[in-house]
Amino acid sequence: KIIFDNDLELALTLSGLSIGLWYMFDRSLVGFIVGFILSFAGTVLSDVYGAYGPLSAYSSLSEMGFMYYMRLGCIFFSGSITFGHIGRQLSHVSESWLVSISGRLTL
Repeated sequence: KIIFDNDLELALTLSGLSIGLWYMFDRSLVGFIVGFILSFAGTVLSDVYGAYGPLSAYSSLSEMGFMYYMRLGCIFFSGSITFGHIGRQLSHVSESWLVSISGRLTL
């Protein structure tokens, strides 16, 4: 178990891990920009439609609200990089493998 002294250390660690995940799996400027845009859009949409919406206690830019948005943005960024990498790996699956495995799968 990792214990953080405050929320800022947690947020900075998550940010570093998110960028490290991007560097490990993607390393492209387009991937970084798409991940940033999706994380921003996901954070805004979850604020508008989520449980912590504009009428919640965390809607102001207090320290608690800022840390919440920063953690949420890191989660969306990491998710977009991970799903992008999985999608690229699945696009390289050969057709012969798909045909051979479809014969073994029955519904």
